[in-house]
Amino acid sequence: DSLTVAWPDGKKSTLLSTVTNQRIRAPYQTAVEVVTASSSRKAPLLKAGGAIPLQHQEPDYANDFKVQPLLQHGFTHQGPGMAVGDVNGDGLDDVVMGGAYGHDAQVMLQNTDGSFTALALPTKNYEDLGLLLFDADGDQDLDLYAASGGSERYAHHIHYQDRLYLNDGLGHFTLSTGRLPEMLSSTAAVAGSDFDADGDIDLFVGGRVVPGQYPKAPQSYLLQNNGGTFTEVTKEICPSLQTVGMVTAALWTDFNNDHQPDLIVVGELMKISVYQNTGAGLTDITDQAGLAQSAGMWNSITSGDFDRDGDMDYVAGNIGQNTPFKATPEHPLKLHYADFDQNGATDPVFSIYEEGEYYPLASLDLLTAQMPVLKKKVLRYKDFAQSTTSDILNILEAGEMQTLQCDIQATVLLENLGTGQFKLHPLPQLAQAAPVKGIVCEDLDLDGDPDIILTGNEYNTEVVTGRYDALMGLVLRNEGGLRFHPLSSEASGLQISGDQRAAVTLRKADGEMALLVSTNGGAARAYALPRSGQKLLAFEPGEVSALLTYEGGQQQKIECHFGGGYLSQSTRSLRLSPQAKEMAFYDRNGKPTRTLNILALKAEL
Repeated sequence: DSLTVAWPDGKKSTLLSTVTNQRIRAPYQTAVEVVTASSSRKAPLLKAGGAIPLQHQEPDYANDFKVQPLLQHGFTHQGPGMAVGDVNGDGLDDVVMGGAYGHDAQVMLQNTDGSFTALALPTKNYEDLGLLLFDADGDQDLDLYAASGGSERYAHHIHYQDRLYLNDGLGHFTLSTGRLPEMLSSTAAVAGSDFDADGDIDLFVGGRVVPGQYPKAPQSYLLQNNGGTFTEVTKEICPSLQTVGMVTAALWTDFNNDHQPDLIVVGELMKISVYQNTGAGLTDITDQAGLAQSAGMWNSITSGDFDRDGDMDYVAGNIGQNTPFKATPEHPLKLHYADFDQNGATDPVFSIYEEGEYYPLASLDLLTAQMPVLKKKVLRYKDFAQSTTSDILNILEAGEMQTLQCDIQATVLLENLGTGQFKLHPLPQLAQAAPVKGIVCEDLDLDGDPDIILTGNEYNTEVVTGRYDALMGLVLRNEGGLRFHPLSSEASGLQISGDQRAAVTLRKADGEMALLVSTNGGAARAYALPRSGQKLLAFEPGEVSALLTYEGGQQQKIECHFGGGYLSQSTRSLRLSPQAKEMAFYDRNGKPTRTLNILALKAEL
């Protein structure tokens, strides 16, 4: 006799005396708060507040769609990235947030009372994307690597050169010259690890786009650290990484527990690409690992041992399923590209499967805006409506056409089967509402099972589809057995509007943890994680992983990353799991550095 609509923010609408077999409009404006007894209402997991005065400004004068009308999204609004670390040596976590082209980066020093002091870092000639805090020159303080990206300038412009800023030990950064090779790709992702086992941090830097030539693969780089000076060694260590694709995120991780850092790279219209460290170089094992049909519109990746089996699983953020196209491995979204009209520009043609044929995703108007030669060949909209992708490509007579594809749209959990194989598990439907970018894996309820925090959206899209804006932040509670339950915003406390980007954890001055989320063209948002009531631990320099042992013998692995997620670097601090009884830390060679009796620590506290 009635219809009840439960809205995501906890409100409800009730429609009485409804009749079947009709279209019903349920206006949100008349929804009411659900009143519950105060004794039964639980406090949300995350508590908004403690704002850090970080404001990102994004100018709107650049327009990728004027250069390439057939793009699905632009490349001028990708930031800001964030990196967390103690840059002034006072034992407190500080934050660096990148600036858009025309605006400076921001260094925020945390004070003992929990407030922040801003320091200037002039970077306005660059579009700051990936940021990484690490000791580049061996002087025991954190230096800053900044990836120069975007598409505001023409390809190979001098201001696409990545930068290294050296720290004076007090959080003042100075641009260093001559320590990086020439790198004129528009880059985004940067991730660090000691891949040559010589005791310092080396880097992988992912090329994001060739401005004006989408979707050509830009150059990516492996940089070997030699006493603070970096040498490009991609060709020697892994030649295929040079043009691996349009990289959005990368993660150094030991997926096979052989104590050597392997590399996982994701990107737009790329497979989840796995490179195994053999000691002599990196070998692409993607297809052998069961990921041959994993091509997606990937944005991010991070790790967590979600099933407590002692190896790393992964969460990979994708475009989601709330899109105008539906890609499957059997009928993927395809992107054909070439200089079809021989004018020196790359012409991308997206193609979708419908009723047994592939058809262009773009309208005739957009296709002719990119390739005016079609105006002479396709004279009527009626003719175009009946034309398949093959018909259009035959008209264009492309000689050297190449094709990329997207097999999977879903954001997934990548289960490590422990045999060098992976299995993809799509996350719940609410996680597919929009592109996922920021990912944090954190045991919010301290039950020993890592939960997942997702942020995302994409506002810089072409006008026909419109922006992807349905994700207000989402918490997925780990219920064991690789099952995840999405929490309402009322239960999680997470409700973030805007074009969300990086998501990082930060150790606060009061000894608790916070979540920090950046927004393109807006203010960063801070949330306090549930209080643990216990002392936080931290990875010490040289430690790369830890192993928790539980009653009954279960073991859970934790890795400490230099970069991961989407343009993100989180704190090296971690919370004690009250469920575990022992915690052992390991260095980059797999040797234990210290073992802690958690039960004794709890008793001491």
